[in-house]
Amino acid sequence: MSLIISMKVPECIVVASDSCMTMKTTKTENDIKQVIAMSYTEHTPKMVVFRERLVVTYCDAMFVNRSLSVLQFLKDLRSVVAKNISPKQLAERILTEYQKVTDSKRTVFIISGYVKTDAQIFRVDTTKTEIEVCHPDDFGPSLNGETKFVHDMMDSIANYQNMSPKDVIQLVSTMMDCMASLSKFWESQSIGGDIDLYIMFRDKSSKSGWVKTGQAIPLVPYGYKEASFS
Repeated sequence: MSLIISMKVPECIVVASDSCMTMKTTKTENDIKQVIAMSYTEHTPKMVVFRERLVVTYCDAMFVNRSLSVLQFLKDLRSVVAKNISPKQLAERILTEYQKVTDSKRTVFIISGYVKTDAQIFRVDTTKTEIEVCHPDDFGPSLNGETKFVHDMMDSIANYQNMSPKDVIQLVSTMMDCMASLSKFWESQSIGGDIDLYIMFRDKSSKSGWVKTGQAIPLVPYGYKEASFS
């Protein structure tokens, strides 16, 4: 599993993801089949920046089929879509292209971005035909992965409309770090590795980009980490 968060507030959207990939296998003992999960790698990026104010995160299946990872699928798609594609159009394209090549895998994508000053977040579940619009008329988090505890925590916060970018970064990074620490005590650590944070501002004159761990702006330019993902 994973944890991906897209937090929408008036001034910005903050997106976060872990980088732990968990593999599952089965064993039979006393005629009882058990599913065993193990942390396979802590270096699997689950966030792809399509442009400065358009970001995709994903969780659940890490492979579209036996030979194509979801990360590579998104990189390939990024190379062919229009530079001005909207978040909704990208969500539709991801669902269509994924279903063309998958061997019945389930991946959940969260597509976050801006059309001018309009913040838009969409959730794509590749086993469904409808695309979910997240927080169209209000503010708050969109979550996927290991989320029950996170939902409980986030639901207790009612003042998203007054949060500053610095507050959101602190909240999201704290939640990611907390869940990564807690998962060390689970049967398998399903959240962990590097935590990626990215911020997109409603005002285009403010520079969107990667948030360095422990810093809440200045930012690393948005193209910086892409080189390490190639």
